[in-house]
Amino acid sequence: MSQFSIYRMGVSLWVSLALFIFFTSGTFAQGVAINDNGALPDASAMLDVQSTSRGLLIPRMSSSQRRAITSPAEGLNVYDTDTHSQWTYTQGAWTQLAPVPSGSLTLRNDRNDLLMSNAGYSFIWPMVLSNGQSSLAWSVPSPTTTNAPAARYNHVSVWTGTELIVWGGQDAIVFGDGGRYNPTTDTWTTISTTNAPTPRESTTAVWTGSKMIVWGGYDAGTTNTGGIYDPATDTWVAMSTVNAPVARYRHTAIWTGSKMIVWGGSPNFGNLNTGGVYDPATDTWTTTSMTNAPAGRTYHTAVWTGTHMIVWGGQGGFFTFYNNGGMYNPDTDTWTAIPSTGAPGARYECPAIWTGSKMIIWGGIGATDAGLFDPVTMTWTSMSLVNAPSTRQQHTAVWTGSEFVVFGGTISGSIANTGGIYNPATDSWTTISTTNGPTARRYHTAVWTGAAMFVWGGQGTGNIQQQDGGKLSVPVTHTYYVYQKN
Repeated sequence: MSQFSIYRMGVSLWVSLALFIFFTSGTFAQGVAINDNGALPDASAMLDVQSTSRGLLIPRMSSSQRRAITSPAEGLNVYDTDTHSQWTYTQGAWTQLAPVPSGSLTLRNDRNDLLMSNAGYSFIWPMVLSNGQSSLAWSVPSPTTTNAPAARYNHVSVWTGTELIVWGGQDAIVFGDGGRYNPTTDTWTTISTTNAPTPRESTTAVWTGSKMIVWGGYDAGTTNTGGIYDPATDTWVAMSTVNAPVARYRHTAIWTGSKMIVWGGSPNFGNLNTGGVYDPATDTWTTTSMTNAPAGRTYHTAVWTGTHMIVWGGQGGFFTFYNNGGMYNPDTDTWTAIPSTGAPGARYECPAIWTGSKMIIWGGIGATDAGLFDPVTMTWTSMSLVNAPSTRQQHTAVWTGSEFVVFGGTISGSIANTGGIYNPATDSWTTISTTNGPTARRYHTAVWTGAAMFVWGGQGTGNIQQQDGGKLSVPVTHTYYVYQKN
């Protein structure tokens, strides 16, 4: 047995280390004690730490560093500095450790949730929630156009939770302005242009939860600049261009919950398979890996799954359409190819939607079929086209939480004012009435407010730009399953 003292910052720590070496049967450690009183380790402990003034500090790391650990062992524990909580790796997944009082209730999407059972919860009852809408119909009167932004198309829109924000786009000119629409008061408010990005079209925008980030786009040339708009203060802040991706338009952008990822697009001529990750907290860019990345493309689609960005489809050149793509993991900066077996046919100008478990692909130039992609099983499932709207491109799509809603676009050269609703649970379509609906349009935008789809702007029949929109109330019910902590 041996004892030694460690002195650091005036504090003496006695470390008792007992080693018994048996030449016939190997080496055994009886235990290690770390304390300030010289006590031996308890016989039942390999490591016995005692203190009345200090704690035990386990490894600390960010969420991305935690998820990047290769083959974590069952029971591995770390402290996540992003979530400010301790996590343990159990049954093939990371689980956040937090004291949950007995009797606490939580809602889940799965009736037989093994993770909840393992965490000490029991299923209590199903709960059906509704958004309060009684019928599928366009609102009357239509949303006001008083003080609305000028008519335009190829603009961007985001939903803040209370307001629609519209910015950029083009008509005879390219716009660098926009407006905010409040559906509760049916009023528009002009957005400040002070420090706003330069005018542009074919840009991208994401909503962070409190701000809108606009990046890239085209106006007499592509740009790699952008801006962050705060609706609470009606102010813009320019984004850093240090290490930003090269200038481009017709690219995609998604929001991960903490960062924006942009990818693909065109610099003017040709197609890019590069991108960047922007962190608004530090105003910094990180380049995305090109290793195993999909081929360069424009007019593709991208969704965020919660852990990966999925890129699919698009145009690679004249008469070159894709029905392939890739999954990008920002934590590991790696790409994984998406299988093309069972995938829908090649297409571009096709918006995709993430349902919470699958990506829906419908419509687009070159489209004759549709499908759902499951990134967990890496498999495709075909969608029913019975009662589906006519195939189209340059349309919009939103996800209600349970259904996929499409509207407008171009059908065989004609601009449409029709649409449909797809329910993946039943693999069925419902036609949207055109009564009181917006006029035909393409290159418009649409957002989901929680109770309705809001459509605004776009290019109408005769290539006339639109300044109006419409609000489609959609009844939504969803079954959740209540679990109670034992």
